[in-house]
Amino acid sequence: MCGCGSKTRIAPYCDKNRGWIKGEPLRYITHHNTFKNKPRVERTYKGGYSLVISYNHPRTLGDGQYVPEHILVAEKELGKPLPEKAVVHHYGELNENNKIVICQDQGYHMLLHTRAKALKECGHAGWRKCWLCKTYDDPVRMVENKKINYHSFYHRECKREYDKSRRLLCQN
Repeated sequence: MCGCGSKTRIAPYCDKNRGWIKGEPLRYITHHNTFKNKPRVERTYKGGYSLVISYNHPRTLGDGQYVPEHILVAEKELGKPLPEKAVVHHYGELNENNKIVICQDQGYHMLLHTRAKALKECGHAGWRKCWLCKTYDDPVRMVENKKINYHSFYHRECKREYDKSRRLLCQN
């Protein structure tokens, strides 16, 4: 058996340099020993994430053989496969795979991004951005619009001015 767990072929002849003994199983599948049995990074995914060859993984991408490396790292740390809706969130620099959070769903993942952006922009993770005036403020002083798929916040004064300008445009 190869170090990766796959079955190897039988040596067709003896070769001292390769360590082959005729009739015995080979130690590695061809070229597996050159990578020290580590997953091979073949290409990058959107945003610069590394893709790793991993056949028969439930989270493979379109072609069925590549898995984002951060998912494999998270599963290794968790000790089991990630739940179906779980999303891996990076914080800090992209290439620091040890800085990850496993989120229960995409909604929580987006909340982390929203809070991180607010903290960076204004120094308050809990504040939200008014979609009209583009300034951050405490959500207590704002109105939350829950009618659409995502939650947007705005100031009453900004909305009043916006509606007024829209009415003037329609009259002309």
